[in-house]
Amino acid sequence: MLTPIRQHLMTVKDDEYAAFHRRLIPTVDPKTVLGVRAPKLKQYAKTLIDTAEGQQFLTDLPHRYYDEYVLHGYMLGRIKDFDECLAAVEIFCRMLTTGRFATA
Repeated sequence: MLTPIRQHLMTVKDDEYAAFHRRLIPTVDPKTVLGVRAPKLKQYAKTLIDTAEGQQFLTDLPHRYYDEYVLHGYMLGRIKDFDECLAAVEIFCRMLTTGRFATA
């Protein structure tokens, strides 16, 4: 089932850009790269960060697509409260380094 966020990413993906981007990151499974351009991800992060859907996305780890991780990173950069941002970054980094979602 596609989440609304994933569905949106599917609608704004660029197949030519995905092919180009896959060559830049050969260690990432090519099937996980949708090819959403950074400006679109940044704009979407700005839209999502203050919504319940966006907050849920930040806790729904691990993500399926590389572009979702990039979106997640852009959203973390938009969190205004320092302590909240630090906690979210710690969870995200822990998940990235262990390959699984781990809470404090």
